Amino acid sequence: MSETPKMMDLLLTPHSVLSLKDSSPEDNSLSEFFDSRLKTSYDYDDSPPEREAKEQVFQELKSIIDKWLSATATASSTTPSGQFLVFGSFRMQVNHKESDLDTICIVPNFVDRDKNFFGELFESLKTHGKVTDIYVISDAMVPLIKLKFATIPIDILFARMEVPSIPSDLDFLNNDEQLIKNIEEKSYKGLNGIRTAETINRSVKNLQEFRLFLKLIKLWAKNKLIYSSVMGYLGGISWAILASKICQLYPNYSAAKLLERFFFIYSLWIWEEMPVLLEPLKTTPEIAPNPKLLQFQWDEKGEKTEMSIITPAFPCMNSSHTVSITSSQIIRNSFRKGYKTIKAIRNKQKEWDSLFEKVKFFEKFPFFLEISIVAKADQGDFLVWRGHYESRLRKFIRILENLKYHKFMTFQLNPNGFERKDEEFPFCYSYYVGMKISEDNTNQAKLLGLKEIDLDSAVRTFLDTVVQSHSIIPEHLNTKVRIVGKGDLDQGIVSGNKLKETKKEVKTLMLKDKIRI
Repeated sequence: MSETPKMMDLLLTPHSVLSLKDSSPEDNSLSEFFDSRLKTSYDYDDSPPEREAKEQVFQELKSIIDKWLSATATASSTTPSGQFLVFGSFRMQVNHKESDLDTICIVPNFVDRDKNFFGELFESLKTHGKVTDIYVISDAMVPLIKLKFATIPIDILFARMEVPSIPSDLDFLNNDEQLIKNIEEKSYKGLNGIRTAETINRSVKNLQEFRLFLKLIKLWAKNKLIYSSVMGYLGGISWAILASKICQLYPNYSAAKLLERFFFIYSLWIWEEMPVLLEPLKTTPEIAPNPKLLQFQWDEKGEKTEMSIITPAFPCMNSSHTVSITSSQIIRNSFRKGYKTIKAIRNKQKEWDSLFEKVKFFEKFPFFLEISIVAKADQGDFLVWRGHYESRLRKFIRILENLKYHKFMTFQLNPNGFERKDEEFPFCYSYYVGMKISEDNTNQAKLLGLKEIDLDSAVRTFLDTVVQSHSIIPEHLNTKVRIVGKGDLDQGIVSGNKLKETKKEVKTLMLKDKIRI
């Protein structure tokens, strides 16, 4: 970034301000235009009935969990206590209508994660008439229960505080010592989401403009296929931090003006050297709420990552740690293209809707590696198997990055999966990695005699890592990998995220064969 050292210091320092100017009347009107667009043609916001339905589902689920906590307390001869709260985008009032509902059970020290949460509560929910697609992810960094309640997807996290009872008025901003005193790693990571959301809400001056601004950023990121921490891109927390940083720098701007500054600042950001910080780091045992957790806090002198977007609540962590070399390049290019589009819009060469156009992923690449998670029976096992795969797909991209001819190639993982029909397997869910020889390297590749690329070893390495990280794999679960040419997809891929079966026959390359492109 061609800025003076003083400017660099301002960008790196939490709560710095670059301008106190107000937005122009034109920008204020543009914000009103965006607000209307989100409710209509962008189809982002919940309608009043949809939001009411989600709130009703949350209350029903809360009633079930309150009864479970009461029964657990009775069995332990203690007084019932605990909190069931919503966090994430719904709590921040920026959720997309198709977003999961993120929730967390905060419980006292007599509640056990494995016995009570993954055992008794899971079994109770499993038999409820409104619950479907329920399964446990116990080996994740933050273990959770996933389910659909009255068709609404919900994640339930678990955090145990080392106290005999949970106060009804938990303060997530001013009571860090009580919240995380002696807490174990998985619990504090579970609490980090709700503590981060509260800290972000406090850090911005105008919540209404921030929420509109963040909705626009989330919509843009989803349409550009760069929204998913699990898949190696940026998740909701990262996008919220990036947006909040711009609000700190320009506290009086409207959402429309913040949008322009967002793409300007981040298209020039030096990501390898510059972390995004909302709050000063608590780095010494004297000021840390729980000195034992300092070992988990992000350290600017530690291992370098492609991007460093740091959560504001102690212990501060890098929310973008899953980003790889490849996905970082895709995100950075998207920032640059976004700013280029905004300049064209300001010059009357494009319309604002063009900024939010969906990436035509299946038109970008000549061929794709199709990874299908499949099962012959038992939807429950299939959902667990699928979740296991989804949490590891980003590692396949890192494996591809280590191929000797990676520099000639462009890889991109589509973070959206597709339900498909398969003659052999009743349950089938597919992900796609688009691949092509980079335009700048086509001639060089020809000079080196690069006629085919053998992906067999990369695929086998990835599958081995998946198998080794799963304790027992039932025989009815499997994986299918094949190369799909663009010509085989052009009748099968339609607009949006719907995948229809093509009538063309596509040759399946089994893993016993060499997988080449």
